[in-house]
Amino acid sequence: MLARLGNWIARLRKVGRRDVDLTEAGFVTAGKLIGWGEVATIVALKHDIYLGKVVCLAVASKDGTTCYVAEGDPFWRASLDAITKHLPGALPLEEWFLDVASGKRDFVRIYGRLPAASVAP
Repeated sequence: MLARLGNWIARLRKVGRRDVDLTEAGFVTAGKLIGWGEVATIVALKHDIYLGKVVCLAVASKDGTTCYVAEGDPFWRASLDAITKHLPGALPLEEWFLDVASGKRDFVRIYGRLPAASVAP
């Protein structure tokens, strides 16, 4: 079970960031809308970039589309505010950021469930 979860997190880290925009309706990536009702999971993790690591949100839709929002993106704070506004039960920044940024935790699920394939025995 933990191996599958680790594999899922590793795949999230390897996938290159795509262009992403935040709209009132949700996130738009590669011309596709991930509407608030379509968000299945949001995981906060550190993502490798050329100069080190940066905290990112991996937003996965129910159909498997994934986009990344990095803490340096212009709409980072707006994304965090929109997530807590539109996705009831999402963890606020104060409950997870320091753990991820400091390396205390590799990742934190801030909304939804991890994919079934990742947690199956």
